[in-house]
Amino acid sequence: MKFFKKFAAVLIAMAVFTVGNIGILPRDAVEDFMLSVSAADSDIVASGECGADGDNLTWTLYSERTLTISGKGEMSNWWDASFAPWSYYEKSILNIIVEKGVTTIGDKAFDDCYSLTSITIPDSVTSIGDYAFYNCNSLTSITIPDSVTSIGKYTFYLTPWLYEKREENPLVIVNGILIDGINCEGDVLIPEGVTSIGGSAFYGCNLTSIVIPDSVTSIGDYSFCDCKNLT
Repeated sequence: MKFFKKFAAVLIAMAVFTVGNIGILPRDAVEDFMLSVSAADSDIVASGECGADGDNLTWTLYSERTLTISGKGEMSNWWDASFAPWSYYEKSILNIIVEKGVTTIGDKAFDDCYSLTSITIPDSVTSIGDYAFYNCNSLTSITIPDSVTSIGKYTFYLTPWLYEKREENPLVIVNGILIDGINCEGDVLIPEGVTSIGGSAFYGCNLTSIVIPDSVTSIGDYSFCDCKNLT
């Protein structure tokens, strides 16, 4: 009975997708339908590959709205978030679990995942790409292990997590990487121990002067772009 129930649900889903593709049913409605069908049996909603080498990493979206990334090695990068394989469901993803073995989080991987509230990153991850969590405007909880030594530009821009960090200190530093200083004004002193200034970290800031310590060995793209008063 359960088999026939699922089989019928799949046929209906295929029909709905077909109708949706010719513009009669909105994409959000299709997405909600698929989640509700799967929720009854706590099933997998969708899955596929997402590795830099193709099948080295796989992704699975479960009906409880958790996306799991599994495998070994690097994640693929995407020049636009709409090309990420889970982009069809991006508004529904509530939690993300990156399993141990994954070494990178790709550019724009989870850009615009509006419902995302938390993510688990293992200590196998060493870098987080540009715009990886850009505009995840429900993201309040993230733990970044010490293994992460590279964080791209605008990685956490427009997330509540970043805003909270800014309230604590206008210079947001993670594992020695200055990822954001956008609230800084006037004369700024970067503390000793910072090893890298992330891309776009001071983009558009009203800086007049800045002191960079000897510990800094790299400065990312556009870090001081549009700092018109920086003398």
